Amino acid sequence: MVFIVDISASMKGTPLDNTKNALLTSLSQLNAQDTFNIIAFNGALYLFSSSMESATEEAILNATKWVDTNFIANGDTNIMLPLTQVILVVIFIEMCKTLFSFFKAC
Repeated sequence: MVFIVDISASMKGTPLDNTKNALLTSLSQLNAQDTFNIIAFNGALYLFSSSMESATEEAILNATKWVDTNFIANGDTNIMLPLTQVILVVIFIEMCKTLFSFFKAC
């Protein structure tokens, strides 16, 4: 699961507070075998992790701290940045699965 969150100036106040609450609630519902990442964006891109994280208690705690530190509403809105990042992550994951399957079959 990749969470993409707009932290541009238009999200200031209640919209960002509601988004944070929804995100943290969603994280608390993940199982240990689930993986996740968070991408926040405005005119720039902010990644919780450079790769998908297992939904361990420690990772969720780190994500919660990261959200509290980085979710500050400011700047422009550039949705293409996170969408491009998600596409790259999905392509990378699929490539890894393919390579794993190939080497496992050898």
